[in-house]
Amino acid sequence: MPQDCPFCYSATQRVYCRAPSGTILECTACRGRFAQDRRGEVLLEDPPATSAAINRQYLASYADAAETELDIARNVVKFIVDLVGPPAKVLEVGCGHAEIERALQESLPKAEYTGIEISKALFDSLNAGRKARIIHAPTLEEALARVDDGNYDLIIMHHVLEHLPMPAAVLQMVKGKLRSGGRLFIEVPNEQWKRPLILLRRLVKRGGDDWFPGHINFFTRGPLEGLVRSQGLKIVASRVVPAADLPALVVKMLGGPRAYRKNLVGRALFEVLRATRIERLLGYGISLRCLAQN
Repeated sequence: MPQDCPFCYSATQRVYCRAPSGTILECTACRGRFAQDRRGEVLLEDPPATSAAINRQYLASYADAAETELDIARNVVKFIVDLVGPPAKVLEVGCGHAEIERALQESLPKAEYTGIEISKALFDSLNAGRKARIIHAPTLEEALARVDDGNYDLIIMHHVLEHLPMPAAVLQMVKGKLRSGGRLFIEVPNEQWKRPLILLRRLVKRGGDDWFPGHINFFTRGPLEGLVRSQGLKIVASRVVPAADLPALVVKMLGGPRAYRKNLVGRALFEVLRATRIERLLGYGISLRCLAQN
């Protein structure tokens, strides 16, 4: 049975594409795209086999790519600070192994950090010191209920919205935790050419799925900006970031450093991107970044 669009709640969709991994629908109102038939992957309470498999994949990725994850986090922190200056109180929603906290401590040791992570498997893998700064609960609603309203001048959601069954509802809850004038940073994969990206993924990551496990929303720039504005937030900056500018993220997406070293096709394609301006000429990038103000 069709569901309402998770971005704008419209009830009218059309099929954007079908693949062996599932069907992606496109909302005819906001152009948001989502995979209705893969929502079970992100239900983390008493996880089904699919969710457990996703947790194992993410844990394996972290184990192989600790420095890669830290490089990604450093890039995020630099991007935010260059635009709006250093934050004092930071909340990260969907923090994983909290590498952004490490990056903040390197460059802004006075910043106060709180993380939220609802995956028990990821939370349990953290050391005790890091757990002390992270809130774990079975759902985002429960975790956010433990965070004071109007308390943060920066909230970070780094590669989180693509995993959420109801991203609009979560953004509304998250917005309430910002101080007046506080900023919300969002980064998601750029899916503006999803059909050819599926074919490219089959080429560079053979044997893998048609898209990443747990990804049920597929953002392009317009729908992401529309989603943010619909929550009463003002967009301060919106960027399409080329893969050539995010080498650590490319390594992670191709399975981590070990897998990347063995992936001759993936490495060759990435070197072409780094050596040319083809992404900028085509208007494409690997990630979308949006910084908004309450």
